[in-house]
Amino acid sequence: MILAREKGIEPEAMLADMSEAHQTDLAAFGVGFDYYGSTHADSNQALVNEFWAALRAAGHVAEREISQLFDTEAGVFLADRFVKGECPRCEAPDQYGDNCDACGATYSPDELTNPRSTLSGSVPETRTAKHLFIVLSNFQEFLNEWTQNGEHVQPETANWLKRSFLAEPLRDWDVSRPGPYFGFEIPDAKGHYFYVWVDAPIGYISATKDWCDANGHDPDAW
Repeated sequence: MILAREKGIEPEAMLADMSEAHQTDLAAFGVGFDYYGSTHADSNQALVNEFWAALRAAGHVAEREISQLFDTEAGVFLADRFVKGECPRCEAPDQYGDNCDACGATYSPDELTNPRSTLSGSVPETRTAKHLFIVLSNFQEFLNEWTQNGEHVQPETANWLKRSFLAEPLRDWDVSRPGPYFGFEIPDAKGHYFYVWVDAPIGYISATKDWCDANGHDPDAW
């Protein structure tokens, strides 16, 4: 989205160019694909919406007002990657609003020191906006049991999860961004879009399903 804006083209055109370039480079190394998909495909959007409907129906979605940086010159709320500043942990300069490339820390954009908008270069102000969260704490007990019962993952992986990801209570996950934002609009929250790390991992499943549909396989078997 950021690079497309800099080039003055639509994000869809940027995706098509990148896909062609990646496949050309990989082919030069002798790498071929049974199926080469895109997370921005209609099939992935359908599956993302299916996941979302199931989460909604089961009561795993919460709606909250949160503080978010707003570009007063551009007139928009700033998604994570449209903010840069100094890392609040290691003070490295010129870091994006979601994670630091220097120390690996993750944080929210309003934690940056000396933040600035990458859209206008102005200093953003803090305003409130509606965001949707998946209540991950509802899954803590299930994940503890599923990963630690010895039936599903390697012992090394189970131990790593127990010491890291599952060592503390799971924090609810902010999965929406107010528009303008490139991606899939949330079907029951117009003007709000799924955060990229919702549709990106589901894309692995939808690409597998696309391949299955094209080759006469049952997706459930995979």
